[in-house]
Amino acid sequence: MAYTKAKLRRAYFALAKSFGMSEEDRHAWNQSRVGKESTRAWSYQDWKDAVAALQLMAGQGAAPGRPRLKAEKGVDAVESGDFATERQCELIETLCDQVAWRLGREHGPRAYVVKHFLADARYALVKARLGEAEGPARWRRLPRLVARDLIIALRKMARAYPLRETVG
Repeated sequence: MAYTKAKLRRAYFALAKSFGMSEEDRHAWNQSRVGKESTRAWSYQDWKDAVAALQLMAGQGAAPGRPRLKAEKGVDAVESGDFATERQCELIETLCDQVAWRLGREHGPRAYVVKHFLADARYALVKARLGEAEGPARWRRLPRLVARDLIIALRKMARAYPLRETVG
């Protein structure tokens, strides 16, 4: 998962404080662990390595170089690059086929997503690109959490408004 540098920095200093590290202790640990005394010279990977190492020391179950942090509130795929998975895209497409859309199958799902999930201004680019592709690839630019919520909504809609096959 992609984390912002600020999130990793907050986690690093919180963990260092929980160990009771003084500034001198922290600088010595930085030098021994990362090879750079000051955090100002750290790269993104250095931050990830340091946080993961402190989490391992604290028994928090992180893997080396792969810290485990909660997702930041307000940060989504538009900012972090965490987009819908292929499996989510295929499931969305399958569920869209099971719903009777008032606007028709071609326009109904896109209109529903834009109105109920992408109303915020930060999704302007996602909205613009939503109609560029067809099939499951159409949903690839959705933020992963939006895709998850859309799947939940589509499952409910498929039960409430099932597609009825016409005979004749």
